Amino acid sequence: MKKTVWLLLALVLVCMLLFTACVEEDPTPDPNETPGTQETPDDTEVEQPHVHAFGEWITLSEANCSAQGVQARICGCGEQETQEIAALAHTEVADAAVAATCTMDGKTEGKHCSVCGVTTVEQTIVKAL
Repeated sequence: MKKTVWLLLALVLVCMLLFTACVEEDPTPDPNETPGTQETPDDTEVEQPHVHAFGEWITLSEANCSAQGVQARICGCGEQETQEIAALAHTEVADAAVAATCTMDGKTEGKHCSVCGVTTVEQTIVKAL
């Protein structure tokens, strides 16, 4: 009878050791766990740093020859990032020269931007002959 009691105690002890041994965590995520958090050994949650995943750039205002433009992109968390678009060069067109006559003044050739109208090369007056 003593052998049976000792055998039974030994079996209980082995079972206790097996059930209380460390078990590796399941690598599959828990669907009830909040994303961006991780449990610590004392069962408290620690917030994980967010890494932004910005989408494609969207043009908010076009650049032209007199002003810079602006474009933006947005992360899924709502964070927005903006950057400037460099202003474009003027689109120059020639202003024809007018030959001076004996009665009328003339003008040299000039240039202006066909988009915004800014004069880029001023015409000068050529006095009548």
